[in-house]
This record gives sequence, structure tokens and C-alpha cells, in this order.
Amino acid sequence: MPSLNKSLPGAGIAGTDPAAGRPRLSDCSLAPTERVLMLDQDGVRREVPAALERALTIKVDGDELVTLMTIGTCPELLVLGYLRNQRLVACAGDIESVMVDWKRELAEVATRSGRGVSPRKPDPPPRVTTTGKVTRDDLYRVVETIGDYNAVYRDAGSVHGCGLTRDGAMLYFVEDVGRHNATDAISGWMWLSDVDGAGTILYSTGRLTTEIVDKAALMGIPVVISRNGVTRRAVELARESGVMLVARARRRNFQVFSCHDRLVVPGVADG
Repeated sequence: MPSLNKSLPGAGIAGTDPAAGRPRLSDCSLAPTERVLMLDQDGVRREVPAALERALTIKVDGDELVTLMTIGTCPELLVLGYLRNQRLVACAGDIESVMVDWKRELAEVATRSGRGVSPRKPDPPPRVTTTGKVTRDDLYRVVETIGDYNAVYRDAGSVHGCGLTRDGAMLYFVEDVGRHNATDAISGWMWLSDVDGAGTILYSTGRLTTEIVDKAALMGIPVVISRNGVTRRAVELARESGVMLVARARRRNFQVFSCHDRLVVPGVADG
């Protein structure tokens, strides 16, 4: 069975060399579940796995920024992706280190400037320009592939999964208590691995809202697909930012809400 957070070979994160322009990272991944006592409808007591939910406070150059709730399987990537997608840090090379200490429920970020960050209202995402045609089979492959990776959900439920694919292959997959966290962790992995969004498809088990579209556009991902639904504002933002939004994707069904001209269906003319 594939690992809980799956990446390309050689894409490890711990001990990254700051001299190479990459932050130094701790390696504090934790198990995503623990067993808890349950009483079922027949009065039978037994232990079952439950997804963990841990608080992780991010401090940047000593200043507290935010507290996230996470299962904790890739906290360093989550922190990096959060800083990226909130437009708080311009590039991974601006960060000296990310050190996670679960005993203190703390992620300490040191920037190279030492001046911290200033939260502000994010600018609109840039328009995705690395777009192209997407076939119906491309979308089918993504939906079929995801089933091999949602191990925590099958074991305990209560989590969302997000996966980044290209040409039908899974590049990186993350499960967390929120779809935002999972998307941010993928963004952090892309930053460290020098992976751009060209030709990729982002899959999410959660609903597609403006926040998810915003993150995808910022990462340069041209297609976002979910088994869940969309919001009206997400559709509007997807059209403005050039993101192909695909929802209700289950088995052989899906609905495309933006960039309709990019979908290739055999026997059907473009548009």
C-alpha cells in the first residue's frame, strides 16, 4: 500500500542545505491515528483508529503568527506551504529554517532577514498561463489513482486528502484534518522540490471554494478536481485565474465549471 504522504524518489525534506538556498528543516512527522475505545450499536466495546488533531503554532522570527490544527504527518511542509500561499514569504530561499517541536506544539521559523513577516490581505492570484487541453481519460485516471492513497481516511475517516498528479502519475499526496492544510503541504513540497504547476492536476476530496482555487492558481496548477461540489465564487475566481475547475468527480462522472474549451471529449467539438 502506498505511503500516507507519497512523493517522488529523492524528494526528502529533512536536513535540506541552507547553503543551496533551501531552508534547514526538522524531521518531526508523527503517526496520523491512535486507537480509542468505542461502544457500538450492539453494546460491544472495542478499540478503533481515530485521526489525531494536534495544535501547531507557527512563530516567525519569534513572533506568533497562527495556530493550525493538523494530524502532523508533514508539519514542515505544511508550514512552508502556509507561508507561501498566504503571500508572507516570496520564495523558499528566504527561509533559514523550520524547526518543529511537538512537546511545545510549536513550529519556529527563522527567516534569512530576521525581520519576520507582516500579515496582509492577499493580492489576487496570478493568472495560470501554462494551460493545455485535458482529456476525459486524464480526469478518469486521477479519480482512479486517488483510491490507492487515502489510507488514513479508509482507516479512520475524518480527514481530507489532496494529491498532485502529472501524466496520470502521483507526485505527492497528503491527508490532513482540513483540505487547506493538505493543499498547503503540497505547495510546500513543490517549493522545496522545484516542481512547477505546468501540466499538473490537483485533486481534493473537499469542496472547491475560493481559497482552494486561490492556492492552486498561486502554485500555477491549471486543473483542480474534486469529488465534492463548488461554490459560485470559486467558479468566478477559477474563470478569472485560468483554472479548470472539475467537481462531482466520481467514477465516470464529473462536471466542468470553468475553462470548458480545454476539455477534450471524443466525438464532441471543442467549446
